[in-house]
Amino acid sequence: MSILAGCPLCAQSFADRSSIEISGGGIAPFGSTAWGIGSSAAVNLNYEFRILKYLSIDAGNESWFPESHELRYGSFATLPAGQNLVAFFNASGPTQLVLVEATSRSTSDALHATLRGILPLADGRVELFAGVGPAYAWNTGSFFIPGGRFVGEAEAGGRFAVDKQQRFWLGVSTQFFGNWRGDPERWAAATVDFGFVFGRKR
Repeated sequence: MSILAGCPLCAQSFADRSSIEISGGGIAPFGSTAWGIGSSAAVNLNYEFRILKYLSIDAGNESWFPESHELRYGSFATLPAGQNLVAFFNASGPTQLVLVEATSRSTSDALHATLRGILPLADGRVELFAGVGPAYAWNTGSFFIPGGRFVGEAEAGGRFAVDKQQRFWLGVSTQFFGNWRGDPERWAAATVDFGFVFGRKR
């Protein structure tokens, strides 16, 4: 019975300290050595849970849609003017197949979870925050990164309450994804953020 009685309290606690955040902006490669990455628009959907007054856990997914390059089969007969020839595949046959570089657009995603430290200002109507945590990034499409691997994430930003009840928030933030291995893969994003707080005022 005590467990059942405690369930509504747990649910109330989550509702009181939760928020949803939607962000939009841009992302670009940052010191990556692999070829085939370009800058693009980015969107981010986050859920934040305030575990302490000045500490929260933020989890979500960032998606971006870069133009990339991949190798495709072609032939001398269909090779467009100005197209770079990358390698021969079977130049001795009747079709003279070759590998050519082609441009395409794909979707990349990064699932991330960060531990945020929060600095309230102006009687709690303005907040500055910074956080670090792990992320898993992958690509759906051509031969370019991210290719399904774990990376680190760091973020920083600020936001302010739009209304007196401090339910609606606007802000800006930056996100950094990457690693420092032999073949580094790194991206930096900047977004404008809109958030809605559930439950009571923080």
